[in-house]
Amino acid sequence: MRALRRKYDIRGGATIQGWIKLYGKQHLLNKIIKVETMDERDRVKQLEADNKKLKMALADAYMAKDCLEGVIRMANEEYKTDLKKNFGDPLPESLKKNTK
Repeated sequence: MRALRRKYDIRGGATIQGWIKLYGKQHLLNKIIKVETMDERDRVKQLEADNKKLKMALADAYMAKDCLEGVIRMANEEYKTDLKKNFGDPLPESLKKNTK
């Protein structure tokens, strides 16, 4: 493919790969062969399932955060305050010294 790219002054490899697929010379394309055991396949499937669950949990957490921020914003408008600034009691002086 490099020789063809140089010969015809083609910048990308996708054009030549398209020609190969179009004209039936797929044996010239690079192929990746992966050998894996059944345990490895099962492990990959389990990891993919775990990944999907974690993505869903993250999406749920983002939605919950957005809902809570909306509630805080509405409460701020209703009660004319800033709950994020005024949330909780101020730290006692003894704790302020320890955090510095």
